[in-house]
Amino acid sequence: VVVTTRDVTAPTFAPDGQLEVTQASLTTLTLTWPQAFANVTVSAYQVSVDEALVVTLPPEARTFRVTELTPSTEYELHITALDEAGQESVSGLSTFGSTRSAEGVPTDEAVKGALAPHCSLCHQTWFSSTEAFLSELVAGHSGDFSSARASVDRPFVSPGDPEGSLLIELLEGRGPDDYDSPMMPPTSFGGASADFATLSADGQTSLTMLQVRDWIEVMELTP
Repeated sequence: VVVTTRDVTAPTFAPDGQLEVTQASLTTLTLTWPQAFANVTVSAYQVSVDEALVVTLPPEARTFRVTELTPSTEYELHITALDEAGQESVSGLSTFGSTRSAEGVPTDEAVKGALAPHCSLCHQTWFSSTEAFLSELVAGHSGDFSSARASVDRPFVSPGDPEGSLLIELLEGRGPDDYDSPMMPPTSFGGASADFATLSADGQTSLTMLQVRDWIEVMELTP
């Protein structure tokens, strides 16, 4: 006779385990947490915001970015673990996090002016007007370096999504290998000493990378 004992113990987190907000933007909060433990195995994690379930994640997940939040707002964040029997951790982990203020988000003209001293040598058509600047960044594969941009099949800016924007990758010196240069401004053109993010950290630009990210995050896609 085989006797099967049902698992009746819910998953738990270590006593010193913490749910942490590792990054806050205008409309997102990035969370990280430690592994939970179960008698058999953890099957999923559930993330809640202000007591409303947002997402169920696979057991290997240790981070999640909560999106579509409101600037200058505090949120209660909570995570629980589930096991294969469907049991949920009793207490889980909780914390509070606040999105950043939208005050001080730069205008289109301000971003154009900040990039011009460092990018206009290669991308002259960007800076003829604000309209041209926005069109070249957001519209298809046209203008300066069109062949290089087409090779990665991405516009420079994805409105509302700084993490998915090629411009951010290039300004931070981590652009794709098949682009002409992985950084803006490139050291191969004009003898730039560093990428825009490094120049910004050294106080050599009129806007910070965070401000450029904010500008993309609040940008609306024009139909």
